[in-house]
Amino acid sequence: AKRRLAILKEELKKLPGIKAVATSGAVPGGGHNWGADVRKKGDELSEIKLAEVVWVDPDFIPLYGVSFAAGRNFDPDLQSDASAAIINETAVKVLNLGTPEQALEQQLILEQDTAQIIGVLKDYNWNSLKTEFTPFIFLKDAIVPLNISVQLSSGQLSSSVETIGDIYKGLIPDEAYDYYFLDEAFNAQYKSDVQFGKS
Repeated sequence: AKRRLAILKEELKKLPGIKAVATSGAVPGGGHNWGADVRKKGDELSEIKLAEVVWVDPDFIPLYGVSFAAGRNFDPDLQSDASAAIINETAVKVLNLGTPEQALEQQLILEQDTAQIIGVLKDYNWNSLKTEFTPFIFLKDAIVPLNISVQLSSGQLSSSVETIGDIYKGLIPDEAYDYYFLDEAFNAQYKSDVQFGKS
């Protein structure tokens, strides 16, 4: 499945009107993959906190345009990044990692695994405007089955969606081609937030 998804990703990147393609285990507004017990390496077990973990490929963070407070994105050519983590500012605070720059010198214990922090992302409303920022940890894989994010140029949306569907069904015929526009999903969430605020 990963091989076919990797081919699909490369084919989509060649299409006109497509700015970027990324794969991930979840997308903004779509939850997370794993609620993990996590602590700073060297801390006692009593210091464990719960963080939301999302698997992403190296193109994911640039596609969504999330800014770094410190550090860098995953490098597809660095084998060591397979055991690295990118976290958000809330995770820095909750896990007592100091400043974002100081966090880059720390390692995390996720359940039984150790991960070196290589980047700190500025906090970003992943779920909804009315939810508080949550400690997030992003882990790297070359290709992540579940979600494909495609950044489209405006003006050719319907034809782009149809072309993407044709390529998708040609490469992955056994999986349904379901899609939605993330900006519309967020607009709907924000609208519900407004209604929530008025009630």
